[in-house]
Amino acid sequence: MTDRAVPGKHLVFLSTVYPTAWEPHKGPAMANLVAALRTLGCRVSVVAPVPWTAKLPRHRSASVQGGEYPTYWYTPFVLRERYHDMLWWSVRRTLDHLARRTPAPDAILAFWTHPDGTAAVRFAREQGIRSGVIAAGSDILLLPADPARRHVVSTTLRSADHLFAVGNEIARRAIALGADAARVTTFIQGVNLERFAPGDRLVTRRVLGIPGDGPLLLWVGNMVEVKAAARVIAAARTLMTTHPQLRVAMVGGGPLDGALKELAAASGALATRIIFPGPVPSAALPTWYHAANVMVLPSRSEGVPNVLLEAMATGLPFVASNVGSIADLLPFGASRTVPEGDVSALAEAIAQVLLCTDSAATEPKQFDILDGAREILHHLHLDRP
Repeated sequence: MTDRAVPGKHLVFLSTVYPTAWEPHKGPAMANLVAALRTLGCRVSVVAPVPWTAKLPRHRSASVQGGEYPTYWYTPFVLRERYHDMLWWSVRRTLDHLARRTPAPDAILAFWTHPDGTAAVRFAREQGIRSGVIAAGSDILLLPADPARRHVVSTTLRSADHLFAVGNEIARRAIALGADAARVTTFIQGVNLERFAPGDRLVTRRVLGIPGDGPLLLWVGNMVEVKAAARVIAAARTLMTTHPQLRVAMVGGGPLDGALKELAAASGALATRIIFPGPVPSAALPTWYHAANVMVLPSRSEGVPNVLLEAMATGLPFVASNVGSIADLLPFGASRTVPEGDVSALAEAIAQVLLCTDSAATEPKQFDILDGAREILHHLHLDRP
């Protein structure tokens, strides 16, 4: 494996999970991966379809790094097993335009198996180029529960030239669904280690305006059902009896933002100690990791969450649901996993981690995003003539 792409090699990156002017805080990890691929000399053309529901208000936020943003036309909540056809219809002209550029694409990479990966495999087949799919979590763990969608997911896994499975459990499930084990890499994307590094807790708390006394629990993510952020508040309410100075920071935004704020407001003495900073740019996240005592991620489904990799790089221990491939990250200091949905176990594990972190720092654990980018270059043959 070489360290860089061969000059002139052209990769198309296709994903609906990517920052755009309409959804600027969506998929920052994917933007970081694209930046790492470009750092290694690969020419990357981003195709980030934007749901028509996001474009409907005709509101655009601050601009983001250049790419193609076709409108993704689909039927919300129904005919999900046909979403790949809807996505293909939405992006085909953009992809055809890229195919006529010089240099023409040498490979296409998609994040998320269906519908993104399915459309990417179709484009690769038409153009006679290699295709790669990053399978990250619910696309393998949850989508196949629908028999019709399971068939499409399985076909995509069998057809892709290479599958980058985020963690051992995702790899195992993907192979069970039909992926060729010889074409599956257990993949941890990694993070920017220059950005995510240890820092001083008291200094960063002063910067954020958070008192230095008492522990701070941190949750970071998209406020949707699968992330189960309400469980953090429920566990924190239990912990207030033994940790009256406890604070919670809920960093992110999404459809459940209002409901979570209502839940926080109804949390008695804890209500005034829950912070909602809103969505935070990736470059500003290290400050929150530095300020916190424990990262809490009680999700219903995950692969290897990028926010945990970021936290680990700063030396912040975590408590998370034992789902997907999160257990692959252990041992890491006092960090623990708990049964998914068990809020009592979640609270108990947080208390144990707080007890440990009062007396000893956690040594950072580092996964370099450049190593993940090199894996992609290698398996998509972009590092060879």
